[in-house]
Amino acid sequence: EAKTKAAERDAAKMALDWRTITAPFAGEIVETYRNRSEWVNPGDPILKLARFNELHVEGKANAKDFDRVQLQGKRVTVTVQRPRGREMSVEGHIICVVPIVLSDGSYTVRAEIKNEKESGSSLIQPGLRASMTIHLN
Repeated sequence: EAKTKAAERDAAKMALDWRTITAPFAGEIVETYRNRSEWVNPGDPILKLARFNELHVEGKANAKDFDRVQLQGKRVTVTVQRPRGREMSVEGHIICVVPIVLSDGSYTVRAEIKNEKESGSSLIQPGLRASMTIHLN
């Protein structure tokens, strides 16, 4: 009887594990598509999860002035305009230089920056305009 109860417990735990949803990274829910306790099938979208602790900043670099290899991995300073005229600068590094030269003669450059929190809220909001300085030396 003990073995039967242990098998039932293990089966119930497995069923619960199959129905438990875990995120692949820590983030904040920005949109929900389903209600709590609503039945979903594997692969159905249930929410949009966004990570705000690390952000990507995209810009352009002139292909006439820079080779892609020169830019890859370089340190950057990103400056963002905050409310009421405040300015904030954060350090980061280039994680990608797209290998295609665009019609305007530039490369797309993507950098990653750390986003700090103040009073539980991210200091830099995705979508804000920013300027990026690439430090070549």
